[in-house]
Amino acid sequence: MKKFVKLTSAVLVILILFFFYQIRWSYFGKKTWENAKNSKMVKIGMKKNQVIEIMGIPDEKKGHGLNNLDSSYHYRPPFASSGPIIINLDSSSKVSSIQYNDD
Repeated sequence: MKKFVKLTSAVLVILILFFFYQIRWSYFGKKTWENAKNSKMVKIGMKKNQVIEIMGIPDEKKGHGLNNLDSSYHYRPPFASSGPIIINLDSSSKVSSIQYNDD
């Protein structure tokens, strides 16, 4: 019985450590936390190329309008956030709004 408890405890500890590694220390986990941190440096009125310098290539681009220009950039947020970090661009390719979905 003691061996079973020890084995179960060891497996549980390994699973917990793996979970924390995935959400915080893995490449994907680090990138999502960087997205959140870097998005705070993006300001209304910045040009599209400035956003890409700060945030990197977006995970998803969405276009709207007649010419289907990039109008919003979507970045993955940290674990347990309610949605992506969305940076909306106006027709002159400048930041018009930033949506964090966890505020």
